[in-house]
Amino acid sequence: MLVVFTSTVYTITEIQKRIKDAGIVNSTDEVVVAQRLLEASILGFSLFLGLVIDRQHYYIREINLLRRSFETARKQNLGTDSSKRRVAVEDEKPKVK
Repeated sequence: MLVVFTSTVYTITEIQKRIKDAGIVNSTDEVVVAQRLLEASILGFSLFLGLVIDRQHYYIREINLLRRSFETARKQNLGTDSSKRRVAVEDEKPKVK
C-alpha cells in the first residue's frame, strides 16, 4: 500500500512538472491529477487508519497483560496477608500451662 501511495505521489509530481514546463494546461492532465490526488489522499488516510488500529491493538494487548499480572500479584498478596493474619491471631491466643 505504501508503494502504491508513493507511486501515486510521484505520478502527480511528474504531471505537475510537465504542466509547468509546457506552460499550458491540458484538460486530460487536470483530470489525471485530480484522480491521482484523490487516490493518494484515500491511500494516505487508509495508511494512517491502519497505523492507528495497529497501535490500539498493541496497547490493548499490553493492558490485558498488565491486568493479568496485576491480578496474579494481588492474589499472591492476599494469600500472604491471610497467612500473616493467621500467625498474628495464633500469637494473640493465650497459652494454657
